[in-house]
Amino acid sequence: MDKLRVLDLSFSRIKTMDLNILTSNGVLNYNFEFNEFHGIDTSNILAPNNTMYGVVYRNNKVQYIEVTNNLNYKLETGTICNDVDFSGVFTSPNVLIGASIGIDMIHILKHVPCGTYIYKGYWFNCDCEFVEFFELPFSDIMRVNYKALSEYYCQIPNEFI
Repeated sequence: MDKLRVLDLSFSRIKTMDLNILTSNGVLNYNFEFNEFHGIDTSNILAPNNTMYGVVYRNNKVQYIEVTNNLNYKLETGTICNDVDFSGVFTSPNVLIGASIGIDMIHILKHVPCGTYIYKGYWFNCDCEFVEFFELPFSDIMRVNYKALSEYYCQIPNEFI
């Protein structure tokens, strides 16, 4: 199926998947909406130097998804430009934070010059990892943490509520 470009596995009750499946074929759009993931590896979210339009994980039945980095993926290995939709889901750590170890946040735009990371329907966990994004211009903060403007508030920790 080398001509397959859109793979829709929504509503499939998927709980886990192998590492690095996004870069193994010519698929341009993946839809994993309304599945049951407890965790997702960075290699199944970011696709370096790969032509891909989007990955959808929104409305997962498990509201909290742990993001792992089992392949020790680092952003310096390539340019990331795909759109990822986590609307209605809380991911920890933030996908880009988990893959940007050793990169000064102000330089993250060299590795992620395009693409949108959508987190509509959830708040921020304003911890010491997220505050690193504050070094970016607000337009880039909105691109890598896209939400409705009314959703830009801290839910955790209590001091910021």
